[in-house]
Amino acid sequence: VVGATARDRARPPECLVVAFLHIASRRLYHFPPGGQHFLVGSDPGRSELVVRNCAEISGVHALVMLEQDRVYVCDRGSLNGTRVHGRAEQRAYLRPGDIVALGGHEFIALSRAMLAVLRELTVYVGQNEHLPRLLSLPQTQHLVLVGPRYAPLEEIALATHRVTASSASPIVSVRAPDTSHAEERVLADAINGRIYIDGRGTARRNAAPTFTNEQLDILRDPQQLTAITLGVVNIRDVDERLMERKPFVFKVPSVEERLQRGDFDKLVDAICVKWGLICRAADWPADLRQRLANHTWRRHLSQFEAVVTAVGRMWAGLDEHHAVEGLGPPQTVKGWLGELDLRRSSARTWRPR
Repeated sequence: VVGATARDRARPPECLVVAFLHIASRRLYHFPPGGQHFLVGSDPGRSELVVRNCAEISGVHALVMLEQDRVYVCDRGSLNGTRVHGRAEQRAYLRPGDIVALGGHEFIALSRAMLAVLRELTVYVGQNEHLPRLLSLPQTQHLVLVGPRYAPLEEIALATHRVTASSASPIVSVRAPDTSHAEERVLADAINGRIYIDGRGTARRNAAPTFTNEQLDILRDPQQLTAITLGVVNIRDVDERLMERKPFVFKVPSVEERLQRGDFDKLVDAICVKWGLICRAADWPADLRQRLANHTWRRHLSQFEAVVTAVGRMWAGLDEHHAVEGLGPPQTVKGWLGELDLRRSSARTWRPR
């Protein structure tokens, strides 16, 4: 169970459950601020946290309460019951990552840390059916991420790992010979995050993975690791012996694919929320949005995210020559807009007066 680890003992208050994510709709329900208890249900007149358009949820369905630095859910005589991990409960202690069913509707219990990961994963994978699956991935299930070159595989794996990995999990070190400095750095970061990467390193994403028998023995032990990143395009390239563990395989979409299916506004808004920017895509004029959407993002999401963040910071009034962390050369907002061949290279010309 996600969150049900040694870390839960002496859990600080900031790691308490603070929100529910509806698995079917991916809608987020924040707990009302302040009070020690509140009612959950479909009736706005009687419940503080209202779940709309869900007929199987009673008007007053359950009580959520904070008691001695623990969050509990208590059924209030609902018609369809309250379940935690499939078991009917009258009163149950909620940990971050627990699956709570009100009637036939399932929710993931989220902590503040998981909310931050949720914002990050929304940027990387979008608001699709895979988002709840990543958040509720069991500790004993492997994660295989498959994506094109420059897809943010490590970022997704690290974000998922922060939610699902046990602090007691051993570190698995995989040697990657003949790697460049950049590959060694990425590999070291992944190993420190207890994430297995195939022996060829991560920069050569177009290479099919190869595993030694010793590595496969490690993979078959569910207690040894929690996530695997593979830089392959075709899922069939994943070793069949690895698939014996029945991992969750997720094909990561490229930024081009997401822009082609009309996700530009959603992607920009998710990035702005992640970095705490006040602007949204709808605030930007059509010519700027069109230029950004039609640009060829050769460095995939990292470059797109850096430019959107830079423009958003300019929108907030930062100096256009301000160096933005992670932007890369040229490291200024004005320089990046010039690289995009925009008619007006300063974001100030788009700011509302």
